Amino acid sequence: MKCPSCGEENVQGARFCNFCGTKLPVLTEETSADSAHAPDKPSDERRHMPTIGEEGHTASRHAPADKGDVFLFEDERQEADKRKRTFEDERATARLRLEQQKRNDPFYGEDEDEDDDYDDDDYDEDDVGAGRKAVMIIISVVTVLALVFIGYWFAFRTDAGRRLRASSNIAASAEDYMTLGDWQKANANYADAADSYYRAFRQNRDDFDFALRVARCFEECNALDRAESVYVYLITNAPTRDEPYDRLLALLNREGKTEQYQRLLELRQTNQSDPQNAS
Repeated sequence: MKCPSCGEENVQGARFCNFCGTKLPVLTEETSADSAHAPDKPSDERRHMPTIGEEGHTASRHAPADKGDVFLFEDERQEADKRKRTFEDERATARLRLEQQKRNDPFYGEDEDEDDDYDDDDYDEDDVGAGRKAVMIIISVVTVLALVFIGYWFAFRTDAGRRLRASSNIAASAEDYMTLGDWQKANANYADAADSYYRAFRQNRDDFDFALRVARCFEECNALDRAESVYVYLITNAPTRDEPYDRLLALLNREGKTEQYQRLLELRQTNQSDPQNAS
């Protein structure tokens, strides 16, 4: 009996095709007689011996769920299994490649639409690149502004910044030199401290209280000659003020300069008795 689906010849009385599993039509006596006169197939054509089931029809020992999975020979089954394994390996390789791409690209899938109707044509690499550049520019600007603010705060709001500006002579003010001098004096570097105080005095010599403060710092650094010069400068510019006279008299007395001490007393008396002619 010839299968109407695949055209292969099956044994007489078979209910299912031994090659493709298609159900065969039931033969009547007329069809049996016609099939008896049908010419035989060439002897060199491949034939397969059927397997007789319990009910007398040809069937496999295990009925397949799909007619495409029917195998008569072991080599056919092995070939199908090989193709299936190859397909699964290719899927696994593609899945691993996709995971690797996700790990290497932090922006992967950022603009991906989860809608089922997502169209790949809507994806524009230029838009993604422009957005990424905009983000990097914003981050760079914010970083630069933060560094500028930190640098300004360090240079103008901390003692370390003031000392750095004074030591580098970068727009240093009198207070910067005073801060540097105080730090040098605290570290027993009296010579450098005296130089820093002198620079501060030159920056703000017109301020009487500041100049008096510098003169006291000279005394603390044992720079007595510079302290004496500052007191004389203050007496010359403010002859009626008592502070420079008192400080200089105490300094001359401590150094044992009696003659200069007496002359300073006479100058003080003269300047305070006649302030208009004071010099």
